[in-house]
Amino acid sequence: MNKRSRTLLYLAADFLSAGLAWTLFNYYRKTTVDVLKTGETGVIFDHQFYISILVLPITWVLVYYLSGAYNHVLRRSRINEFVQTLATSVLGVTVLFSVLS
Repeated sequence: MNKRSRTLLYLAADFLSAGLAWTLFNYYRKTTVDVLKTGETGVIFDHQFYISILVLPITWVLVYYLSGAYNHVLRRSRINEFVQTLATSVLGVTVLFSVLS
């Protein structure tokens, strides 16, 4: 694989994993937390979910891009990549929590 296809593979994997994580979180919230809160089951995947399943992964890919995660993907250290991803994720989750609450 050349550099460009490897970068696109990283980008696609990040997009899909962010979408999967958001789907699992939304499913858990709608089937467990909202049921305890309201006592009734609602629609799990509503219109707002479909908008967020596009916006959130794009936002995460943009955050990772701005942090330099897609630069020199063939020369990245696994330890450095782990630390950078962890720091970026903690910062991003903190901002996301602040915006949504």
